[in-house]
Amino acid sequence: MPEENVEIEPKEEAISFIRKRILDEFNENKEIFDEIDVENVRDNDWSVERFLLHCKNNREEAFEMLKESLKWRKSFEVNRLKAEDFPREFYKSGSFFPLAEDKEGNLMIYLRGKLHRKLPDWTELFKKFFVFIIDTVDKKMGGKRYAVFWDCEGAGLQNVDFDMLSFMTKVVSSYFPYGLEYVLLHELPWVLHTIYNLARSWVPEHYQRLARFANRSQITDWIDIKNLPDYLNGECQIDYRKPPEGAPSAKEAQVKYNLNSNAASRLEAHLNQYCYNS
Repeated sequence: MPEENVEIEPKEEAISFIRKRILDEFNENKEIFDEIDVENVRDNDWSVERFLLHCKNNREEAFEMLKESLKWRKSFEVNRLKAEDFPREFYKSGSFFPLAEDKEGNLMIYLRGKLHRKLPDWTELFKKFFVFIIDTVDKKMGGKRYAVFWDCEGAGLQNVDFDMLSFMTKVVSSYFPYGLEYVLLHELPWVLHTIYNLARSWVPEHYQRLARFANRSQITDWIDIKNLPDYLNGECQIDYRKPPEGAPSAKEAQVKYNLNSNAASRLEAHLNQYCYNS
């Protein structure tokens, strides 16, 4: 992540202060946080330090922010999310997936804007899918050193989903601070610049500085061709569209999550029209 003029002094004392406050809160009320997250706060300095960085070393603000993050993780059941919770079609769409590393060793997460359409029946489950992917990558990379390749090529206003965009920016900036190294916006069309500026206004200044821009010819300045997905003419052999074993079909998920009777057919129609040949 680009260097910040943020002093953490003394860092160890500030971390100890916040950690003790969190542990005290948990000891008073075992239902407030998930024990898995409490153990992470107890044992992992970065799980606290990242909130200090976000709050510019203001201990009280960092404590409150971390506390709210832990409460959100408990209510959202982040640690209970599993790969097989989500329909196979989410994976097969190839619209949102982690893959290989960039040239700096950051794990890349790909988000393809033109494949997205708002499907109200599936919105809440896709939010959980988004959180599952971000949390999985965050844990794998130790809470840092990952980036997003936001592919805007071919996208337009028909792909804009303000509710989902707001949710994504909130999750990354408020619940996973200082994990993201940068966002590479690929082929951002002029028609979406207003949307980009709006989303930019939703996040703190240090996140606003993480945006990078690239066209098709510049991608390999950031990511080696051997680590790019096939749809970008890359050579990565990882099958990012392969569903995990045990993942339900759209129809099975429709029943499991008590969705509307035509939810599965709408999702399948969306994939057939926009995703499978892209």
